[in-house]
Amino acid sequence: MKNGESQTSEDDDEINLENLKLDDDSTRKSLYNPSSVMTWSSIPQHSTKKNSSNDTIEKAEPTEITDDISSIEHAFICFMSEKITQKSLIYSNMEYTRNIASNEKPEEITMIELKAFVGLLLLAGLLGKSKTNLKCLWRRSPLESPIFKATMSRSRFEKMMSCLRFDDETTREERKKIDKFAAVREIWSYFENNLKTCCTSGSYVTIDEQLLGFRGNCPFRQFIPKKPDKYGLKFWLCVDVESYYVFNTFLYIGRQSDQERQQHVRANVVLELLKSLYGSKGNITIDNFFTSVSLAKELQKKNFTLIGTLRKNKPEIPMEFQSNKIAKLLRRLEEVQAIPFLLIDEAYLCKLFRQQYSSTSSTKQNNTSTQASVSIKTWSSFTEAVIKAFGSTKVQELKFEQLKWYKQTVNQPVTQYYDKIIELCKNVDPAMPDSLKLKYLMAGIRESLKLHVGLQDPKTTDTF
Repeated sequence: MKNGESQTSEDDDEINLENLKLDDDSTRKSLYNPSSVMTWSSIPQHSTKKNSSNDTIEKAEPTEITDDISSIEHAFICFMSEKITQKSLIYSNMEYTRNIASNEKPEEITMIELKAFVGLLLLAGLLGKSKTNLKCLWRRSPLESPIFKATMSRSRFEKMMSCLRFDDETTREERKKIDKFAAVREIWSYFENNLKTCCTSGSYVTIDEQLLGFRGNCPFRQFIPKKPDKYGLKFWLCVDVESYYVFNTFLYIGRQSDQERQQHVRANVVLELLKSLYGSKGNITIDNFFTSVSLAKELQKKNFTLIGTLRKNKPEIPMEFQSNKIAKLLRRLEEVQAIPFLLIDEAYLCKLFRQQYSSTSSTKQNNTSTQASVSIKTWSSFTEAVIKAFGSTKVQELKFEQLKWYKQTVNQPVTQYYDKIIELCKNVDPAMPDSLKLKYLMAGIRESLKLHVGLQDPKTTDTF
């Protein structure tokens, strides 16, 4: 239940899983839904087959390629491989040569320069300055990192920025007729392949969307008002629940001009993202944007189980499921199980999966309680993974801006100002060194105290 909602209906909507059991002598009740031509049963079907899904829980781990990683640089190269940097260097120099003035001395971009350029971009993002004016990054200030100015001149950086390319621009228009993502498709395919080959999949994965902020000219740029950035490129990501490692990506580019309208687009996205994981047994957790009974049954054929929210207005849901008081915890459609244990905003939290039962009634009761508990535990893990993997850095950027411009007020005690600065520093970077914290403390302190503190020459935040 969301914050601020009324708590009066909580007892009606929520089921106590610990005390809930299925009666052994309960009669089978079938629910037929004419809109979806499906029949649901209130009693699980007996089967002598063994449960072949999720016998062992696998964890994501490095492959042979990344097993002997010894440094951060080596790990970075595993994803930004030499093939990616070499191709980018060739295409960027082609653009540089085309745009160079006749009276200008040709200075092609070198591999060292390209890697330094990428490093400065990453550093700007790490410091929360991805949207800061370049002049500010290269100015002399105790609050700005000296690395930018020491690495290359601002004019050289701007020149490389204008010439950076990821494809052959002379053939781009022809390729764009069949692919809107033609300008980056080749390099992005290399990066996706590196994601799949650097790490093996765990047993539990999740899929959700992420909007990467972007306001440039792009035919498939999306506007999502509820996202922090609002404008950007929408990606669907397949992520490991425990390690938050991204195994696969799917960029939404809309429909091509000559392409017919596709059916079951959402299910196709899930199946495409899981394609590299076929052959292994696992579980996927998704939200109501993707969840459907037909998708759950399709995933069963590929040894994947599914946990997700299913909206009440889906054609697969019988009318009996839509009452506030749910008489039974367990309802079954062939080999698909629904556990509606909590009603949240017109959506049921369901577990849809393949599960085999023994014929004994005691085993049925134990399975019911255990499966429900596993559903809740896995859904909690899913929400945590979503926050970690798909969360925006907007909050960190706002905290950094607040830290950058925070000043001690006239009547504010020094101790209160000190506590506030230290708190903001921890929010921006928990591992921020004392030397940088001291710079922020000195920058915002009242002018009347700067001379006194400067004479003291504190070396750590404790001596400040």
